[in-house]
Amino acid sequence: MYIDGFAVVAERHRVGGPAAVRALRRDAVATRDVLHPDRAGAERKTFGDVVLRGGGRVVDRDRLGEQGVVVLISRGTGKDNLALMAGDGWAGDELVRWEHPDDADAAITVWSTAWVSAEDAKDFSYAYRRLLATRYPGAVAGDANDDDLRVVHDGRVWTVRRDDDIVRVMVGPATQETAPKTSP
Repeated sequence: MYIDGFAVVAERHRVGGPAAVRALRRDAVATRDVLHPDRAGAERKTFGDVVLRGGGRVVDRDRLGEQGVVVLISRGTGKDNLALMAGDGWAGDELVRWEHPDDADAAITVWSTAWVSAEDAKDFSYAYRRLLATRYPGAVAGDANDDDLRVVHDGRVWTVRRDDDIVRVMVGPATQETAPKTSP
């Protein structure tokens, strides 16, 4: 990512001088805008509030970004090409962590990801299933549905659900059947 970003800045400087670099700095709000000039300025998708049945309070919100997706899949599977495929088409994401004040083991994390197209979302779902299969051998069936996946391992449950160009990953305790729902 850094060498690619450096190459973009160097090319901008070569073609347009310092003014072109200042314009890039002003207009690029995400790494995607530097690495994918064809997508520069495209609006990042946002998500409705995710509400958990059973309560809890939000204790953290964060984003991974396209490069975070690439690193996660690459490190989790050992497959760089799969990771690059999984990150391409990223259009936004948000990690939200809920905790219950009386039960630290009941923490739930929901990672909502948005993609440029349904095909990009499908690529990410496939890659995330491969990550889970690599991380937890035997926990993911070979014929598992990438778009509606449930994996239980060591007292935790991972659910992956794709709906068109949105993929949600939820990680929580296997004993608690807390499903996220979204509100507009």
